[in-house]
Amino acid sequence: MAETDGGESPREETSPGRAERGPDGRLRYRPEVGDLIALRAAHVCGSERMVVTQVGLDVRLACAGCGGRVVLSRERLRGRVRELIGGVGEKEG
Repeated sequence: MAETDGGESPREETSPGRAERGPDGRLRYRPEVGDLIALRAAHVCGSERMVVTQVGLDVRLACAGCGGRVVLSRERLRGRVRELIGGVGEKEG
């Protein structure tokens, strides 16, 4: 029988190296164009998944559900990202 990992969800183990949990429990994440992320709060269409489309002083996101666009400052995005689902530079396996 496999042992449990102490109550942590298995999704946290699959997160890439550029996203890690800080001491406050928030995800420390460095955005890159093409990343698929899950936000803490859902978009008005009901989807929680967003795709990073542009990174600069602000970060532009496109909703994976309806295609709507959102612009957030890096600081606001930092507090709203729940998980990094996938990125452009990752290997499919």
